Amino acid sequence: MSSDITGNRRHSAAVVLLAEDDETSAEGYDQLLTASGYHVTRAKDGYEALTQISREAPSLVILDLKLPKLDGWELLKRLKGDAAIAHIPIVIVTGDPLPSHHELARSRGGAAVLTKPIRPNDLLDVVRRHVLSKALP
Repeated sequence: MSSDITGNRRHSAAVVLLAEDDETSAEGYDQLLTASGYHVTRAKDGYEALTQISREAPSLVILDLKLPKLDGWELLKRLKGDAAIAHIPIVIVTGDPLPSHHELARSRGGAAVLTKPIRPNDLLDVVRRHVLSKALP
């Protein structure tokens, strides 16, 4: 792991799949994560996310629950139900601030839940924590 000119640690091996249909949000998350050294792949719906994961299993998935075609809840269920990829941490992003909604997402396998609008440092902290914990023996 190296550092970029801002002193941020670079995670050259960490691939983050961003499953987000809102282009503005996706672009912001992508720029933030890329600038921090992550390799970001993107999907606009649940089926596209499944295709991306079948090509290259990411180190972490950032999952919006309100995706078109195959929503985030169903995608979460499929990912956690597949033993070959169930270990991948999934960070849920949602516009719903209710604690019960967050608890439900965690109980279904979400490693963390962030409420939109997401502060950049909160997203980076959660991603860094889960990518690093996955890398540790």
